[in-house]
Amino acid sequence: MAGALDGVGVGLFAAIAAWALVASSRAGGSALPGLALLSGCGLVLVAARTIASRARLVVPTAVFVAGVVVAARSSTGIFNSAPLSGPLRYVNADGAFFVQVAIAALMIAAIGRSVALRLCAVAGALFFAAVPFAIKASAAAWLVVVLPGASMVSTVAFGGAGARASIAFSGVLFLAALGATIWLGATYAPAAQPGVFERAAIQTVDSHRLVLWHDAFGIMRAHPLTGVGPRRYQVASAIARRDPDSRWAHNEFLQQGAEQGVAGLVLLAALFVWALGRLLLVRMPGAVAALGAASAGALGIHSTIDYVMHFPAIPLMAAALVGAAMAREGRAT
Repeated sequence: MAGALDGVGVGLFAAIAAWALVASSRAGGSALPGLALLSGCGLVLVAARTIASRARLVVPTAVFVAGVVVAARSSTGIFNSAPLSGPLRYVNADGAFFVQVAIAALMIAAIGRSVALRLCAVAGALFFAAVPFAIKASAAAWLVVVLPGASMVSTVAFGGAGARASIAFSGVLFLAALGATIWLGATYAPAAQPGVFERAAIQTVDSHRLVLWHDAFGIMRAHPLTGVGPRRYQVASAIARRDPDSRWAHNEFLQQGAEQGVAGLVLLAALFVWALGRLLLVRMPGAVAALGAASAGALGIHSTIDYVMHFPAIPLMAAALVGAAMAREGRAT
């Protein structure tokens, strides 16, 4: 079963790449930046899985060290809450970035054999988990508590069964966020009185995001087959043409749908479902598998409310952590 699902994963990566080329050839736009990121994530995932099968500490340590280096090189510091500050120059992307760094540190703590290493890793995880709170990246602050926290608690309390439950929990939250934001994009009417669910969404994110989601959904509905072409939402959207700050739909899945049609949205969502499903099939799952699911779930959920995958460091780090988590638990460190 696991081998068959590996084949499905390869097929999904290939299908996403092929469909981007089809959409580009039929509707225009450039598929190359997306293909480069997709290829990079695929290669990183495979490399991380291969390395982790022999030396489990290497990948999360590399991700954590990379996160520390990027954070240290920030010219504005990492605790600056200004919208265009931080290492990635966008506070919400910084929050998503620090979630992945914190998860990498927790993986080190779960794998490490010495007490000193585990204590240092936990301290690192707590430090980077605190940054989203300090910079007021509310979505990242929520995610860094709920997903890694559930992974660690359930695994410590219930072992392998708890790890599988937390993986399923990450998947359910991702699907709920995806479904809710697509539904909001389909039904939101800016001129109408918002309902209870819409008012809750506005308080959670903001009304402008709902306008952008509705705009992206409308473009996808008008161009359901291949969309308007990769990277062309910013020219096809009337809102984006009026306001350069709105050139992204703040929902990676709806933007994918607008640019590559319904199939583009479905394929991207299927990639996350595949990753989480594959983690459910890890032999002897433990905290690392659960944290890998937290990494994928956090990226997927965050991508439903912001354009965090447009910052390559974030999906590449998640790909490394997910790949490492796909290796069988209980092997060499």
